[in-house]
Amino acid sequence: MALIHMEHARYDAQVVDLGNFLRKSLEKHEWSETLGLEMMREYDRVHGLNEADWIELFCRLSYPEKFWKIANHYYYSNKVLDSGQHYEKLRRELRQNEARRRFLETLKRAKL
Repeated sequence: MALIHMEHARYDAQVVDLGNFLRKSLEKHEWSETLGLEMMREYDRVHGLNEADWIELFCRLSYPEKFWKIANHYYYSNKVLDSGQHYEKLRRELRQNEARRRFLETLKRAKL
């Protein structure tokens, strides 16, 4: 057994881990509404989510984290000319952002 990524260890609400896990999983599956709702239902069945947890989770999933990372990396890259790689990443993020928006609308309606 080994511990990894201790730089992320901190005292925080458990729903933070759920939000990070959902974001990573759903980004890889094009924000599948079926998969996301199934994951959340199962989590809610085992651990239970109160109203505050739902609000925090919704806010965390609403934040455009990927866009911020790309923009931040571009800003601090200190390159005079961009290779176009940042633009392609931003285009991909805009496409995924639409799928994320649809998932959040479904989540808002379902609110398990």
